[in-house]
Amino acid sequence: MDTNEKAQLLRFKIENFRSFGHEQEILFSDDGKKTRKITAIVGLNATGKSNIFRALLTLQNMIKSSANADFVLPYDYFRFTKGYDEKPTGFELQFRVGDSFFSYTIRYNSELVLFESLKEKRIDSYRQRTIFERDHNVVNPGAINFGFNRALMSRTRPNTLLITKAIENNNSYAIAVYTAINSFHVLSCANGQLEGEAIMTLKKHPELVNETIEILKKADFTIQSIRFDDVMMPNELLDKLNIPEETKAIMRSNPGTMVSTGHLLKDDFYNPIKTNGMETYVGINIGEESIGTRALLGVIVPIIQSIKDNKILFIDEFGAYLHYGLVQRIIDSYKSNTFAPGLIVCTHAGMMLNRIDRDSIFILEKNLKNEESIIHKLSESGARLDENFSNGYYSNSRYRFLEHKNGKLF
Repeated sequence: MDTNEKAQLLRFKIENFRSFGHEQEILFSDDGKKTRKITAIVGLNATGKSNIFRALLTLQNMIKSSANADFVLPYDYFRFTKGYDEKPTGFELQFRVGDSFFSYTIRYNSELVLFESLKEKRIDSYRQRTIFERDHNVVNPGAINFGFNRALMSRTRPNTLLITKAIENNNSYAIAVYTAINSFHVLSCANGQLEGEAIMTLKKHPELVNETIEILKKADFTIQSIRFDDVMMPNELLDKLNIPEETKAIMRSNPGTMVSTGHLLKDDFYNPIKTNGMETYVGINIGEESIGTRALLGVIVPIIQSIKDNKILFIDEFGAYLHYGLVQRIIDSYKSNTFAPGLIVCTHAGMMLNRIDRDSIFILEKNLKNEESIIHKLSESGARLDENFSNGYYSNSRYRFLEHKNGKLF
């Protein structure tokens, strides 16, 4: 088994977590072998789209940190039907690493890991074998053959994942699971996370700035430069803050960052004004740029970085604050990029429905009788091949489509 290869995410199942009661699943692959280039989860407000991303983050964080001394199981059960507080939360992630296909499953409540298993099927075999299966604090006898022995189980607390402890032993099967949960990055447009992530990425990787500027220009934005300046808070202001002295000391030794964009200064005839042969720029604090400009910056920078890192990117609330023409161009450009590893988005942007294949689209609805989130695959909904899906999504709405010039962004 080659754990150095990138993982391919294939399927994710959720049960009894937040707005999900009965088991629901999302397929990230068309052929069961490779993550498809784009998966869209489309739904109205309050249908539970963000909870899919919360579930992925929850599983990711559990695998990484369940061995920590202060770890608490993140039991967040479905609250709108009686009895679910007595049922376990369950996640199952199916993925591929090299020539091996894996299925990793956990079930837990507020106090205990009730069940945990890892199964593998080789690409040259029809048979699936159990690497380990844990029932409470008992592991199956055959697990010893793969490094999951009783000694390891004895060092694993009742609220700790066995896979997390096995990672500490450099177990190759545990590393495969770790590879899978490190193969994706989850971001949300909420609370400025995307914008903040973009700024931190550009500061850390200045070589991406020029590429970002070129993409902004292709999207008809007039930003010519992005600049980062270290700024220190004046001591007189720090002294007035009611915070611990240790915190003030850290702030004094670590400057903050001021981010500004550069725009060309022009004369009355729209010609760039030059000083000593150099074009003159007007600096604008990033906070003064429009919400849409910052939103576009927040989307394209993580996409560029994910392509370079060969990481699957999950974006919640994709398309928020963006004109749907820009959303379409981002999707079309990503589809045409040979090296794009996979983009999975939750969105209100129904205009995407006609830009990607029906098998790549999942509709999220809420059962109004008990507020349970239900996932439907669009290709299994009975929609005709020639049907305009976005018109159905925006039925009786005032949206209309505009023609936009072609041009790849990525």
